[in-house]
Amino acid sequence: MKQVIVILSLVLMLVACEPTVKQGMLDTPVRLKVGQSLDVDGMLITVEKISEDSRCPQGAQCIWAGKVSVALHVQTQDSAFDMVLMLGLNDAGATQLVGVDSLTLKEVSPAPVLDQKISQSDYSVILLVRKA
Repeated sequence: MKQVIVILSLVLMLVACEPTVKQGMLDTPVRLKVGQSLDVDGMLITVEKISEDSRCPQGAQCIWAGKVSVALHVQTQDSAFDMVLMLGLNDAGATQLVGVDSLTLKEVSPAPVLDQKISQSDYSVILLVRKA
């Protein structure tokens, strides 16, 4: 009986975990946490970390809105490389070309709050892959 309970507990834990690699489709935004990957159109895109978050915290008065940068690792059939996508300023760094596709950072959450630190595991991003 103990073995059945242990096995059921393990199965429930596995079902409750978010997948490390999510399957995606072109033109469909996907939310990923730091450490998760997106498999779409022959690319494997991994969210490595939030490398900078200087966005103005809620509850603060700032002279500029700030920016947030996301470090990604991209693997295609032909190559593997790192890139950074950025939101803020004029959002010019939010989209990069990867072969025949464009990869766009649509959102980073949560938004900063005054006097509260956000851990890497709490961040999530929304990515969009389209044909360029």
